[in-house]
Amino acid sequence: MKKRKLMLFLPILMLGLTGCSAGEDISIKSEEKDFYNKTTEYNITSNKINTYYLGDSTLEYVDVKEFIKSLNGFLNYDTYNFSKVPFDSVYTVYYKTESYRFRMYFDYVNDTISLNNSQALGNIITTKDTDFLYGLEEQTANTVINGGGETTWELNGLFDFHYKDGSLYIPFILANTLFCSNNYYNVYYNGEAYYGYYNSVDETVTDIKPTTLLDSEHRLANYNLITFVMNNLYGLKDYKKIEDYSTILKKHKDEMISSDFDTYSKAYKDFFMYYLDDPHTTYYINSNFQRERYTDYPFKEDGFMRIQIDTSKQLKQLKTDNDITNDIDYYESTAIIHFNEFKTGTKNQVFDENKNVKETAKDYDSYYFMLDCMKKIEAHGGIRNVMLDLSTSPGGNIAAMFRVLGFLTNQDLTFTQLNTIGNLAATASMRCDTNLNGSFTDNDAYIDYNWGVLTSNATYSAANLFAATIKKQSICKLYGEKTGGGMCAVTPIVLGDCSTVYISGNLAFISKNENNTFKFLEAGVEVDTEVSRNNFYNFEEIHKLFN
Repeated sequence: MKKRKLMLFLPILMLGLTGCSAGEDISIKSEEKDFYNKTTEYNITSNKINTYYLGDSTLEYVDVKEFIKSLNGFLNYDTYNFSKVPFDSVYTVYYKTESYRFRMYFDYVNDTISLNNSQALGNIITTKDTDFLYGLEEQTANTVINGGGETTWELNGLFDFHYKDGSLYIPFILANTLFCSNNYYNVYYNGEAYYGYYNSVDETVTDIKPTTLLDSEHRLANYNLITFVMNNLYGLKDYKKIEDYSTILKKHKDEMISSDFDTYSKAYKDFFMYYLDDPHTTYYINSNFQRERYTDYPFKEDGFMRIQIDTSKQLKQLKTDNDITNDIDYYESTAIIHFNEFKTGTKNQVFDENKNVKETAKDYDSYYFMLDCMKKIEAHGGIRNVMLDLSTSPGGNIAAMFRVLGFLTNQDLTFTQLNTIGNLAATASMRCDTNLNGSFTDNDAYIDYNWGVLTSNATYSAANLFAATIKKQSICKLYGEKTGGGMCAVTPIVLGDCSTVYISGNLAFISKNENNTFKFLEAGVEVDTEVSRNNFYNFEEIHKLFN
């Protein structure tokens, strides 16, 4: 399901309190809390995070500058600047590149956050263990085709800031959302200590106690964070024509602010799973650090979730019935590659201590899976046609998706990305070095084969973008069923009770028409030739599609 942010334009291709102003005389108590960085992707040397309590509040605040410094090694603290103009109520956090200065403004009197560009949130260090961009090269400069990227978030009392003696204090859960969640790192606080994870925790976590922060103030702050996220970071808000999620969330408020686990967990499921009905949005890990399962959950009949789950279940049963257990099946001059998730492996998963590629690399990285398949197809001999079976692919990592596309074509791969923060759309193109010889111009794709791609309603997320690129650039034919859709990169959000929610984030991959209008990919991509689902794994019928 997950589509990871391909930060190419960005550097990637990765409370209910009264307002506080600078003039208020408010007591501030400081406590130094332990911090444990639980990932090797980032080398964070700090092991403490200073926590502040304002007045009689029990809510955790952080000093923005100190918080960013505590996460140096993930956030690029040395390039940040912090300033406030005298007699003004705006505290500025900014960093600059050779061509631009990215600014974030906190107005602690008018209760707003403003960005001059969404990249103001993205000043991070490159991951150490995973090279997401290997074998990829951007070919064209970004072409901005819509919007300017500026945005202002009016908090309307959801959160308060306090400025005193050169420091700006904001709630910890907001700081984590702004500086961490959007960049695939999250800090959890359970009332005792802070824990930092790449992306988010998963069900294997055993060393963090469940949160003790279930008093009414924390429950209300948690609810306010959900409201902030849905109104400002949820990528499908405008697509779904929702003006303000606070009105909708009020229907779930009493249950969401409850301190009873079963009550608030059910409210999360009802809102994130049933109401939103968005396969990119899920209540993933509950506040007891247990994975939420939805095998028997009553999703909307005929909704996206129900269709995707039922389709996937049916196709997996058909694969079992047809004894589909190999990576590749053959019928006469046709090979069928059964492909699942677009993945980028860590360096340890791909290489041994002598930097040789491991035999098991194909299990962790889609490029090496495809390379292994193509070597086997060549060794088999007599193959003219290759069908790439994405019928049960839930998507995955966008960079990995581009590398797989590089096996099918030598074309530059053009894509358009809409950042719903500031409504900024831009287009660029990529080129793949499919044989990894360092050259991006030697036409090393496997174009001597006739390619086809098999899709279904369960072909989702990055696999949906794969199909859209195939069709827009006429790389080959699409067969099967209309894809299941999904256009936004997933953003992992950590709530104040340590629950983890995945949402359709603010980066959406779209299709640009010749007149610079957009076509959204959320509803899926039509195929060129429909194939009955019962024939998906009938290889004789698949072979006939090429004749």
